[in-house]
Amino acid sequence: MLQCADELVVTLSELTEKHDSLKVDLLACIEAAQTVELCAGHQKTIIEDILTVSKLDSARLTITPVQTRPLLVMQNTMKMFEKEAGRNYATMSLKVYFSTSLKKKPIPPFPLSIALLHLTYLEVNTVCSARTSR
Repeated sequence: MLQCADELVVTLSELTEKHDSLKVDLLACIEAAQTVELCAGHQKTIIEDILTVSKLDSARLTITPVQTRPLLVMQNTMKMFEKEAGRNYATMSLKVYFSTSLKKKPIPPFPLSIALLHLTYLEVNTVCSARTSR
């Protein structure tokens, strides 16, 4: 899936350079393919982490935090839900209140993205459900 999405991005980017009349549509397709890449990458990480946890259970591996930019993790997580929110006439934004969130922090990025995915999913569903019940 990752390779197919990557091929879509490359091919559509080449077409964008050749056909100006299709540029808007092609750019939308490129953005969609990039979102597929994000989602597929996230699914790949889940599978890898399940395998990692099985190794942790058998005490063959330990987890240590890595230097991660929390803001980048949040932006990538939100990108996965932008289209769904847009289809339901909702908008998403991220406000940064602390400049420390721009710096690298020693955290495991996957658990952070999982927590953000759950929170974002709940929020998008709550907003969309409230709008359809009106």
